[in-house]
Amino acid sequence: MSTKKNVFQFFALWQHEKEETWLNQMAAEGWNLVSTTGLTYQFEHSDTEAFTYRLEYLKESPRNMVNKPYFDFLAESGIEVVDSFRNWVYLRKPAELGPFDLYSDLDSRIEHYERIKKGYMSILGIVGVVLAINLWDYLITGELPVSAFLIVLIGVLGWGYRSLSTTLANLRKKRQLSE
Repeated sequence: MSTKKNVFQFFALWQHEKEETWLNQMAAEGWNLVSTTGLTYQFEHSDTEAFTYRLEYLKESPRNMVNKPYFDFLAESGIEVVDSFRNWVYLRKPAELGPFDLYSDLDSRIEHYERIKKGYMSILGIVGVVLAINLWDYLITGELPVSAFLIVLIGVLGWGYRSLSTTLANLRKKRQLSE
């Protein structure tokens, strides 16, 4: 059996919990994440090491030195930063060290989803501006090749925004009920 493999897998920005579940299923089969580009994942097979994976969306780029104290704290807690993509960091902890939850309370989960939503809004804004420029060009030239794609993309991104908003609303409602 090969000890390394590359897997192409797409997860939208709002599907990080689904991505975590998939990574943990891969780990349960002995495939440990080595690196990712956000679309491709490189795994290494191990029969002896078992990990639990978590994803976190940071306010700043993982390369920004403002995150160093946080990463040092994670390392002291037995948590390894495997890789990063944009503001996402891929974390793992040896399963033998027990449960691995980054957000054990509602407030921290809500804060995490708000960071994701804010990052998502910047992407949506950029696509919206590009769409507006293309629609303006359409009004002038009458050609609509890219704008149709952008309209579909805005629809998909809007669906993701709605998904994030619904999750946030449910978490806030849950917090309100627990107070």
